[in-house]
Amino acid sequence: MSGRMEKKPRFTEDELEIVVARLQTMPYDARVAMGNLGVFGREQLIQHVKKMDNIGTLVATAYLNQLRSFKKQVETLEVDAGKAKTR
Repeated sequence: MSGRMEKKPRFTEDELEIVVARLQTMPYDARVAMGNLGVFGREQLIQHVKKMDNIGTLVATAYLNQLRSFKKQVETLEVDAGKAKTR
């Protein structure tokens, strides 16, 4: 132990609603393997996100990081496209 406490990420209600909505688009019988944590179905993942336990936090963090990364890529493309128009 390093004596350092891990800080649990905090999510807004809107962010959690987005994550749950995304999970609801998965096929009902879909399964997600999460390393040594196990294999989870759609409804199990939704329940973990709603409880915000360790698995729910992991799922929400992964999805929201992906969404933020996508947003950043789009913004970069928009800036690059704007520069191209001014040349």
